[in-house]
Amino acid sequence: MTLEFLAALVAGVFGAGVGMILRWLAGARLPRWIVPVMAGVGMIGFTVYSEYNWYPRLQAGLPAGVVIAQPLSAQVALRPWTFVVPLINRAIVVDKRQSLRNPNAPDLVLTRVMFFGRWQTTTDIMSTFDCANNRRVDVTAGISFDDTGNLQGGEWVDLAADDPVLQSACHGG
Repeated sequence: MTLEFLAALVAGVFGAGVGMILRWLAGARLPRWIVPVMAGVGMIGFTVYSEYNWYPRLQAGLPAGVVIAQPLSAQVALRPWTFVVPLINRAIVVDKRQSLRNPNAPDLVLTRVMFFGRWQTTTDIMSTFDCANNRRVDVTAGISFDDTGNLQGGEWVDLAADDPVLQSACHGG
């Protein structure tokens, strides 16, 4: 966050420099306010670029076997450009490298689900997905598996058959 703030300041200084050069090239016929306006344009331009570049950087940084199940976009009034091109600022990710299936209960998949968000701490949970019945339960204290691989305890949450996180966990996305 600090580096992006510094980069926005540098973009503002660069924009002000462009404004000064334009004013100089025009023989001072451009108004003086062009310099701070260009500084603002540089800072806002960098900020917009940085916001939209977050998701591609997240995609590029994920190792093989980690699947983005569901990108989540937002439209915010303070960012009017998001109504034209929605901004992806969160993503739900399934770590297929840590998926476990019990041969006695092949329809159950235990896997790690991670929640990434711009300017937010990454959180993760272990979840069990019932691929046959389209449901999920988060593995917490008090949940165990019996000898046959079936889950004991916990409250199942019904999911739509086309839920992207369920599809990623059960079928690889």
